[in-house]
Amino acid sequence: MYQKFIINHDGVLRFGTVYLHRDLLDKGESCPFGGGLWRIDHARQAVLLFGRSFDFGSPSFEHVRRIDWSGLGGSPHTLLHAPHWPNESVLTPIYALPEARRLRVLVTGGSGFLGSRVAWYLRHECGYEVLAPSHSDMSITQADACTRTMTAFRPHFVVHCAAISATAYCQQHPEESQAVNVEGTCHVVQAADACGARCIYMSSDQVYQTDSNLWTHTFLETDTDLDDYTPRSVYGRHKLLMERRAQAIDATAIGLRLTWMYDSADACIIPTRPDHLCADHGIMAVIAQAQRCGTTIKACTRERRGVTDVWQVVQTIARIIAKGHMAGGIYNCGAPCTCTTYDLYCQLATRHGLAPARILPDDSWSRSLAMYTSKLEAVL
Repeated sequence: MYQKFIINHDGVLRFGTVYLHRDLLDKGESCPFGGGLWRIDHARQAVLLFGRSFDFGSPSFEHVRRIDWSGLGGSPHTLLHAPHWPNESVLTPIYALPEARRLRVLVTGGSGFLGSRVAWYLRHECGYEVLAPSHSDMSITQADACTRTMTAFRPHFVVHCAAISATAYCQQHPEESQAVNVEGTCHVVQAADACGARCIYMSSDQVYQTDSNLWTHTFLETDTDLDDYTPRSVYGRHKLLMERRAQAIDATAIGLRLTWMYDSADACIIPTRPDHLCADHGIMAVIAQAQRCGTTIKACTRERRGVTDVWQVVQTIARIIAKGHMAGGIYNCGAPCTCTTYDLYCQLATRHGLAPARILPDDSWSRSLAMYTSKLEAVL
């Protein structure tokens, strides 16, 4: 008897202890995607997959759509493939992912700056089936509407981008910010959890701005764990409250704390990027407006914050979906911050033909929203 595995015609990876690989097939099944041998690797706390089936050939793991754990006692394990066995210096993790054309993703905020780009990219670049309901089709402030839409669509993933992101507006309208940014997100996470979908929701670097914030500091995700931690703005407070409530609803949900984002057409990392998406109001738009209008820009000499190409965020979301099994929790997401906002404006102005003299230094206030992103980078 030997420890063998096969990948059947439905993409089911199945384990067993048998004489022949064909003994792992149920009646009416075939094995077009190969098989091999397996063993428990206690040192790595994983199951090591290696070799090839004499009858069915080498395994094609890209066709794995489901893993049958019954042959391993019914409990999931980390799976590692040794393609050059007996050389185990190169090991590749194996996951089960639905076929791209069958993967369904619901995107909220599909008419907004980030959501419109996420929906377009997942649909046209990844080939997923994407539903981006309008506010009239699914108001996130209505729990029943979220439940009805998700129950009908049955998404595998929900990417929640809908929010009121204007900090000044939230400051002036705290009740509306509470209803959308806190209660609305909870409705989305609750509905996603109820229908078995994995939820990725957007938070903000604004959670790091407090009255005691030092502008030289760079923040880790855990820097907001203190019970008396209170962001200065209504928007920041609501985003932090939203995170805590969302994770209490579903610990597998993934919250991304995002930086200020921009979309520059002349430096876009996506060559097929369309022009009809929601307009940009980021740092490049501010520089372009100063060029058009001949105005100056006041930039803080004691502020540090990340500024990120929105398409990097979009691609990160796509990678999280493709990964499939990433641990839930809060992750800082965006470009690292290595200079002050004033220095950044001066660099970008020079690069895009705006006279540096049009960037005016402002030292009247200070803050830091700079984040370490090593936690997310380590898992992607």
